[in-house]
Formats: sequence, structure tokens, C-alpha cells
Amino acid sequence: EIETALILIAAIFSGENRELDMSDLKNFINYHKVTTFTPKLNLLDFFSKDIVLRKGESLVSLTTLVDENTSSHVDILTEYQATGFLPDSSKKNISVELPIHACIVSGYFIPVVEQLESKLKSYDEVRKTVVEKTIVSDISDATDEGVIL
Repeated sequence: EIETALILIAAIFSGENRELDMSDLKNFINYHKVTTFTPKLNLLDFFSKDIVLRKGESLVSLTTLVDENTSSHVDILTEYQATGFLPDSSKKNISVELPIHACIVSGYFIPVVEQLESKLKSYDEVRKTVVEKTIVSDISDATDEGVIL
């Protein structure tokens, strides 16, 4: 998956896609300048053909790679979408079907953070129940180095 993601990022930012220039890519990454969304921790994810979001997620920004025979249309509303036409020379390096959608998705990390907070709370509760008791019954039995005589 990492290899595929790197190849897709390289294809999107290659500068070889017709009608997808540096300005489009800056707007895609700096979505807060061209949309009503504020900058925050979001997910960069890739989809082939259809975009599928989970409940609570929203599509913030979108860059789509297509060829002459593929539509860039998506059924999910987004405030920003840029489309680039992938050159034939790049298609051979990509193992996923067109269209390829690079999506900035909001809301992905909310349940992740909630799950981590729940685990931390459980850990804190368990830790509070641990009673730490010294094995030394009389402080005079121990040396300055903590050795019990």
C-alpha cells in the first residue's frame, strides 16, 4: 500500500499531467485558502473509480487523474476539485484503474482519537488500583543504597 501511495503521489505531483498545474496542486494541499474548511489534521487517501467515505467524514479537497476515455465526475460534493490528464507514459507505472482520486478527508481521525483516549482512560483506571507497598517493614533495616540487611 505504501508503494502504491508513493507512486500515486509521484504521478499527481509529476508536473506531466495536462491541465493540472502547480497552482491546482497548491490549492489541493492548501485547501483552507480556496474552501470554507479550516486547516486541521486530515487524511490524505487515494481511491480508484469511486470514493467511499465513512459516516462522519467529509471530502475537503480532491485531485483526480483521468485519461481521455475516463470521466472525473464524483458523486460526493466537494468544494475543490482539480483534474489532470495522465500521460500514456505514466499509465504503465500505475496498477490501479482510472480515475484516480487523491482526497483530503476530514473527520477520519475523530474516532481514532476517541479510541486512544478511551484506552488511556482504561489504563489510568487500572493504574490507580495498583497499590504500591514497600517490602521494607522498618526503614532502619535498609542501607542508604536501598539494600535490606
